[in-house]
Amino acid sequence: MRNIIAFIIRYHALLLFLFIELICFFLIFRYNNYHRVSMINSSNALTGSLLKQASEVRDFVDLKAVNDSLLKQNSRLLAMLDSADLAQQADRLDSLRKMEIPQTVDSVNQLRYEYIGAMVRNNTTNQVNNFITIDKGSKQGIQPEMGVISAQGIVGVVTNVSDNFASIISLLNKNLKVSAKIQQNSFIGSLRWDVLDPQSAILEDIPKHAPVYIGDTVATSGFSAFFPGEIPIGVIEDWKLPEGGNFYNITVKLSTDFNRLNYVYVIKNKQQKEQKELEAQNK
Repeated sequence: MRNIIAFIIRYHALLLFLFIELICFFLIFRYNNYHRVSMINSSNALTGSLLKQASEVRDFVDLKAVNDSLLKQNSRLLAMLDSADLAQQADRLDSLRKMEIPQTVDSVNQLRYEYIGAMVRNNTTNQVNNFITIDKGSKQGIQPEMGVISAQGIVGVVTNVSDNFASIISLLNKNLKVSAKIQQNSFIGSLRWDVLDPQSAILEDIPKHAPVYIGDTVATSGFSAFFPGEIPIGVIEDWKLPEGGNFYNITVKLSTDFNRLNYVYVIKNKQQKEQKELEAQNK
């Protein structure tokens, strides 16, 4: 209490000046309409600016939750697309049965593929063997040898997994080959990265009698246990038929922009283990 009294005595002149100033400002804004409106407008502008900045900060903090929600929603939509395809297959089987044509195809009773959304945490595009790291691992159901796609097309295949992270061998890796086909004519070949350009790859093993045109679409063949069929890969931008050769050398412009890759979807093939075990018996 003594300190407060001493402070008031020491600064009584300044405190009296500030008190009188407050009274003056009150009288000016109370009885002068112009100044009152100006003060209200200024305070509203300041309040609006503060609220806007607070909203932007709040939106930024909530951004990860929004992204996770969108990834989950997109994963469900991808599964629904597979479900629609399976339903169409089931309808065709029912139609054939009604025609009394014997069938040996199993009935479709469950989805073959699930999709797990993930965020890219690391990505290289300028190496001979490029890899990608994502923020989902074994705790989220990720396992090695799962295919990975983006909203634009294929990305790669999972190689190593920890509890909460996974590494992906990128399509931009000389050690990865993907079974691919030309959608316009269904000829199937093998796609590999040409090492020189992060935006293009080479499609091989397409026979010379196949009709090939610039602009044709290249997609996954569905023969691999990693990817469903019809996942976009890119479009043909050039082709050559070596002299005396029987197969084209086709340059494909990739649909996935690896330099701007932020989100991916890991594909869980529920029948992958069964397919690989069966195929292993043929070796």
